[in-house]
Amino acid sequence: MAREGLVRDLVFYKTYHNNSANVAIHAVFVPGILLATLRLLHEVRAGGVSVADGVAAAYTAYYVRLHAGAGAVAGAVLAGVCWALHAGAVPLSAGQAVALFCAGWGFQFVGHGVFEGRRPALVDNLGGALATAPFFVLWELLFALGLYPALHAQVQAAVDAELARGK
Repeated sequence: MAREGLVRDLVFYKTYHNNSANVAIHAVFVPGILLATLRLLHEVRAGGVSVADGVAAAYTAYYVRLHAGAGAVAGAVLAGVCWALHAGAVPLSAGQAVALFCAGWGFQFVGHGVFEGRRPALVDNLGGALATAPFFVLWELLFALGLYPALHAQVQAAVDAELARGK
């Protein structure tokens, strides 16, 4: 079941991100947007816990449900970011976080308009796109490293079929 969900999510997102230049833009700016978002949400706290901690925990739980190994890697990265935020080790002001957030979205829209030639996934499924984007970036890295070749082939074949149908 979890594997079906993983394939479904990766195919959904990859269908909108099949151009290498657009994927590269997303590989840079999705983590930047996530960092900026967590930095801003870190300001909202109750006791020693921030909203960023809750968001990171929710992403981790979702990703682990989809794939235990990759989800654990994503969770470790998110936990590290949250730890660094609590330790004051992220030299990013709120204003800089807003600028990074806006620039990240701007570059992604350019990537879709100029390179992909297709509207962003969030137009068709906002929640799915926001939930999947960071994990997609991790999976693109794992695939580029030659890991999970059978899954990569399965996802790409499904994406090619979707694109051939004009989706």
